[in-house]
Amino acid sequence: MEQIQDKPPDLWLKGCSNSKAENDCIPVDEASKLKTSLCLIYVPSIKVHVYTGIYKGKRKARAKFDYNNTKYNLSITDPKAESHFFKKQDEEYPMNNLYLCVSIGEPFNGCCYKLVAGIITKKGNYIHD
Repeated sequence: MEQIQDKPPDLWLKGCSNSKAENDCIPVDEASKLKTSLCLIYVPSIKVHVYTGIYKGKRKARAKFDYNNTKYNLSITDPKAESHFFKKQDEEYPMNNLYLCVSIGEPFNGCCYKLVAGIITKKGNYIHD
């Protein structure tokens, strides 16, 4: 995995956040200028925050981590990871030595959101049940 990981200085644009997260979005006009919308990064540790959202009581999971001295709090959209974590109680779950596939989502309310599209162990296995 180390041979194929990306090592960008940051995850696209820093400092743009919605009210519930940190560095999780990019204005649409800035996103349209990006050359890439997907990267695979290594993070030594993350906290997966599992909770029940206020909209329709839908279960959600977010990845909280630091990358190159910048804090991120991104929504997890990996179906296998969601299935794994949604069986657990609402809580934060620490994890170590992971690769995250981070992507840029489609425009929504004037922003494109950064998403954790995949969580992969250092050995190359996806997080799943």
